[in-house]
Amino acid sequence: MLSFLHLVTLCALFAALKATQPECIVGAVDLAFVIDGSQSVGSTNFKTVLDAVVQATRLTNIGPLEEDSRVAMVIFDETAHVEFGLMNTTNADVEAAILRSKYTNINGVNIAAGMDAAVRKVTL
Repeated sequence: MLSFLHLVTLCALFAALKATQPECIVGAVDLAFVIDGSQSVGSTNFKTVLDAVVQATRLTNIGPLEEDSRVAMVIFDETAHVEFGLMNTTNADVEAAILRSKYTNINGVNIAAGMDAAVRKVTL
């Protein structure tokens, strides 16, 4: 009987420890997706990437509040352009903007231009 009581006590102790562990909370982030829209990607793969970006944005709350995240997207081929800047809007608006993005289908890949646009042209 003593062993059973020890077991019950240990179980209660472990349950209490688990309940008091701090929750991992991720704060707001500013996130810029840099997407290859060049001919080498292909339209099917480009659509797959856009769908993945939509799924990624669903993992955070996007909005205008200080605790909300903001998202931007840059598309590059031989040059780069900011598809949309950091938006203080909703998840639904960002998702719609992502899905409106057009595949450029231009030959030439300039990853540096995409990264440069994300750093220099995506404004806070």
